[in-house]
Amino acid sequence: MPWLVLDTSLLLGGKEPPRDASWATTPEAAAEVSPGGKDARRYDGWLTIGLQIRSASSEAQDRVEETALAAGNLARLSAADLSLLALALELPGTIVTDDHTMLDVALRLRIPTRTVNSSGIAATLNFRPRCSGCGRWFDAMPKREECTVCGSPVKDKPVKTS
Repeated sequence: MPWLVLDTSLLLGGKEPPRDASWATTPEAAAEVSPGGKDARRYDGWLTIGLQIRSASSEAQDRVEETALAAGNLARLSAADLSLLALALELPGTIVTDDHTMLDVALRLRIPTRTVNSSGIAATLNFRPRCSGCGRWFDAMPKREECTVCGSPVKDKPVKTS
């Protein structure tokens, strides 16, 4: 049976579990569930019906981080996001998430995806630092996230790639 690697958007969203696959998540994603209350009960229900907690190898994690870094969106991914992508890469499995940055990295790594409450993404985006004052583009984020020309804040801006 194929694997679905589940982000918390599905685990806690109140959706019915897909019956056409085995399910896995990571310890990092599981840690996002607050103890007690409705979310904890939903999560415990998933565990009862077969959700497995698994970790990916450091090699898979490194590959995910390198891909996200090259796209300029590593800073947008949490430890849980990175671990889920690495697990989906390693199993191999389909990642189930509505997180657009995760969907972007999954597309780059050719990891199949499913969404929960969104239509997904149509294209990948690279991010580059750009000054909000003078508009200068940088290859890397300057120290203190300040423009070296005019002193204005520098923010990552998307650059369409496909």
